[in-house]
Amino acid sequence: MSAIAQQYQGKAKVIHINIDDPAAQAFLKQYNVRGTPTIVLLDRHGHVASNVPGFPGEQPVTQALNTLVAQP
Repeated sequence: MSAIAQQYQGKAKVIHINIDDPAAQAFLKQYNVRGTPTIVLLDRHGHVASNVPGFPGEQPVTQALNTLVAQP
């Protein structure tokens, strides 16, 4: 994910959440994160565009990000 974060720097925010951090519990509940890893993609309005348990691989994530970044 760090390569993806660098690739989309200035276009999208890539945030890693430590699920063991008590402060993360609200986020986990809000975005229905039940396991780790989970990829949650939000559009520019903060709406969930994708919530995928596991890591589907770099290519599907970058394709989804390209779609989100291209949206007005």
